[in-house]
Amino acid sequence: MNNSKFTMNALMVIVLVFSVIAMLFTVGIYDMGKHAYLISDYQKIKGTDLSIRYSTKDQCGIYRGSKYDDALVVEGNFGYDRGTTVCNGRLYLNEYSYSDMGLVFCDAVVIDTETFEKKVLMENAMLRGRCESGELVCCGEFLMQVNAPDTNSLCKLYGMTSASIDPASGRATVAFIDPDSGELVYSTEDDDGLKGNFDKRWLSRTLEEVRK
Repeated sequence: MNNSKFTMNALMVIVLVFSVIAMLFTVGIYDMGKHAYLISDYQKIKGTDLSIRYSTKDQCGIYRGSKYDDALVVEGNFGYDRGTTVCNGRLYLNEYSYSDMGLVFCDAVVIDTETFEKKVLMENAMLRGRCESGELVCCGEFLMQVNAPDTNSLCKLYGMTSASIDPASGRATVAFIDPDSGELVYSTEDDDGLKGNFDKRWLSRTLEEVRK
């Protein structure tokens, strides 16, 4: 029995080692390809003189000014999507980061549009939009699907180090944030996380309806 247990543990270690080696090889190939091609993306943030840039040549981040005459004000990999919101001098959006092992993470952040001070609203979370009553809806405490959390051994290892994330469960926390104050006003659990019809469950209803 002990020999069988030892063999199984050894097999798991071997599988994990080869998974790490394969991930490092993939990340290395990606880095080589990233430098081989020039990529540049420019997204204007409506209602402001700010824009989001992603580039393999210049620094990625938030820029102030016109497209051809601007300056970097906040460095980082930010996403411009329906969750991006500007309200009362606050810019709410998603910020992405990458681990050495190739995992992709997302944090929901808020940036002061005058001082450009950045604050993390929720780690391992993504702004998805605004519900019918205007609150920002944030889906958090999960690993993004691009990481293949159901099958990726690295995601399982990460889950062991986090008390709030279980990659295999598909469970997530849905938080509602007041865009005027930046304060959390309500949160609840979602057993389906990002799967299924998230918009219908959370964005198409008012906060009052969600509370019921």
